[in-house]
Amino acid sequence: MLHISKAPQAGALLRLQDVTMLTVFRWTIKKPASSVRQHLGGFYWFYGFLNMVEYIKVFAVFLRVVKTMSLSRLLLLLLVLFLTPVTISLIWKLPEIILALK
Repeated sequence: MLHISKAPQAGALLRLQDVTMLTVFRWTIKKPASSVRQHLGGFYWFYGFLNMVEYIKVFAVFLRVVKTMSLSRLLLLLLVLFLTPVTISLIWKLPEIILALK
C-alpha cells in the first residue's frame, strides 16, 4: 500500500522519467533515422514501465480514498468521471451539430 510519507520517492521516479525522455530526445537528434528506429525500443519500454508504476501508485491512492467515501459520493464521482469525456466530445462537435441543424 502506498503511504503519503513515500511521496518524495514518487517525485524521484518522475524526475527519472524526465531525465530518461530528455536523454532519448538528445540521442535521437544526433543519430540518423535508421539507427534511431533500431535502438529506441528499449528506451520506450523502460519509460513505459516507469509510467505503469506511476499509474499503479495513483490507482492505489484512488482506491484508498474511494474506500473512505460514502455510497452517494462514490456514485457522484463515477458519474462525473463518466460524463466528463462525453461532455468534452459534445462541446468539441458542437459546431458540426449546429451546422447540421441549419
